[in-house]
Amino acid sequence: MRIDEESAYGGLLALGPMGSGKTRAVLQPWAGWWLRDPTAGLFAYGVKPNWSASLVAIALAMGREPEQIHVVGPGYAPWPLIRGLEPDSVANFVREAFRREGAAHGGDQFFSDSATNLVRRAAAILYYSGQYLVADTLSPTGDVVRPRTLGYDLESISEIVHATGEDANTIAAAVRARASGLEGEAAEDLEAALAGYERLTKDLPEKTRGSVVGQIDTVVEPFLSSRALRTAFCSNEEFDLESALVDGGVVVLDVDLGRYAAAARLVYLLAFEQMRRLMIRRIDDERQGHELDPVAFVADEYAEVATAAHKSMWRLCREARIAPVIAYQLHSDLRSVVGGKDAADALVAGMRTKVLFATDDEASVQLAAGALGQVDREYESTSRST
Repeated sequence: MRIDEESAYGGLLALGPMGSGKTRAVLQPWAGWWLRDPTAGLFAYGVKPNWSASLVAIALAMGREPEQIHVVGPGYAPWPLIRGLEPDSVANFVREAFRREGAAHGGDQFFSDSATNLVRRAAAILYYSGQYLVADTLSPTGDVVRPRTLGYDLESISEIVHATGEDANTIAAAVRARASGLEGEAAEDLEAALAGYERLTKDLPEKTRGSVVGQIDTVVEPFLSSRALRTAFCSNEEFDLESALVDGGVVVLDVDLGRYAAAARLVYLLAFEQMRRLMIRRIDDERQGHELDPVAFVADEYAEVATAAHKSMWRLCREARIAPVIAYQLHSDLRSVVGGKDAADALVAGMRTKVLFATDDEASVQLAAGALGQVDREYESTSRST
């Protein structure tokens, strides 16, 4: 299968059941073909073990130097994923992770909405604080009982939503002290964020708050309790996706979905948003006359992290000079997670090249039939009467 570069910007879909050969026969050869150009960058994620190792091997074989290859995730380089995202945006992706968990295990909409609002308020406090916030809990004699340095990351959001009693008072005092040192809108925004958080928590009965925090724990708490996730995604180290992809750079996001479940799904949702924003910046740069290096975005097991909102992102790809490649097992899976047939079909309808493996999945067969189109067929009929 050969695809020219312009066709690649139109997108590629690989669809087939487990073991059909999507990765071995399509994704890996395609990645090698794309990286034949030394200026071509590639961003990929994979929810399966060893996916990053395969891509690293391909990148090295195609002439990339080790310093051009960046694997990010637990056990690899850090990527503070919510940096640059507004509190509302972070809360919306947390809500989507709640929705996916609720669909799998059942969930109450009230608790999901309350948990989303609590995350939004906590994120706003950290966002408008502007820098790291020291909020150590002290003893009556001034000794540090509980050291606490909060930053704009998922670990600190979890820390705030769990804080009660003296811990909550200490955090509130640190926020007010920070606000007093700011001026104008910056001080107003931070004070409003704290007031909103305190109002929301005050109105929640203790039992209800426990259920709401329990909802948050399904997605956000692992970034507090897991050292691997905390180090990977709540670090104060910088990682710039755009810079890492320049001049043939390769970035692979590696988080085991089987191990980290809802937290991993949130990571992938946030990574998609970082990629969408990169697309917008690239479109802006091209309009200003800047030459863009070609970049590809490879999304394996896409149905695990897909949302209906991705439709607009895929439409940006050609203008941003980013070649999208998505692969998943069953089209029925995609339909179930994005809201039905129309939403799922719309997500992939624009993919110019479709590689479809044999399957018994009815939704996948319907997608293949739709891609092939219809033909008129003439036939003769005879009748006999007496």
